[in-house]
Amino acid sequence: MKKGFNILLILCAALVAISCSKTKSYTDMLKDEKKAIERLIDENDFEILDDFPKDSIFKENQFVKLENGVYLNIIDKGSSERAVLYKTKMLYRCKMHYIQEVDT
Repeated sequence: MKKGFNILLILCAALVAISCSKTKSYTDMLKDEKKAIERLIDENDFEILDDFPKDSIFKENQFVKLENGVYLNIIDKGSSERAVLYKTKMLYRCKMHYIQEVDT
């Protein structure tokens, strides 16, 4: 009986040791992503505005950070006609930079 208990104890210890992985946690990935964004902003001399410009015109390398974490830069605000919900066609172009190669 004592042998069986010792084998079970060794097996449990081995499982605990194996189950501890060396991969990054989600929190570590978020911290790395934040550092990478800050590095990208510093390297490219981006100016981050606190408020959205009233005339909706951004200078080159000016961005505004929205509440959801998206950095927005409007190149051309288009015509003076206001959009009508579900009737006005909108064309837009996105340029995306992927910070991390690993996805979760």
